[in-house]
Amino acid sequence: MNEVEEYLLTFKDEKRDVLFFLHSFFIEEYKLVPKLSYGVPFYYLNRWVVYLNPDNFQGVELAFPNGHLFADQFSALKSRGRKMVRSVEIHSLNEIDTKDLQQFLDAAIEIDNRFKKK
Repeated sequence: MNEVEEYLLTFKDEKRDVLFFLHSFFIEEYKLVPKLSYGVPFYYLNRWVVYLNPDNFQGVELAFPNGHLFADQFSALKSRGRKMVRSVEIHSLNEIDTKDLQQFLDAAIEIDNRFKKK
């Protein structure tokens, strides 16, 4: 068990289920590398692709550090007063639309690949 999984185990019930679903999705489907940074799980390829913030929300904040570069079609993602980060709050597994999640991740990875060292 890695440090991110140990951290996720500290949460209870629905929040933990959402966290583990997203964690597994990022690792298994996209081969992202998890790491605790700033006290929350971040997932990397070349740089930060996505992070999960379960602390300051009733649900889990699914956040994209470069979300400001996403196309306008991702209106479900909100800035919450931030210049770069865009996010959505998830309260239960039933709220997760894997098709939307894949679109968010595909866009985030496309942006991340622009920062790849040549």
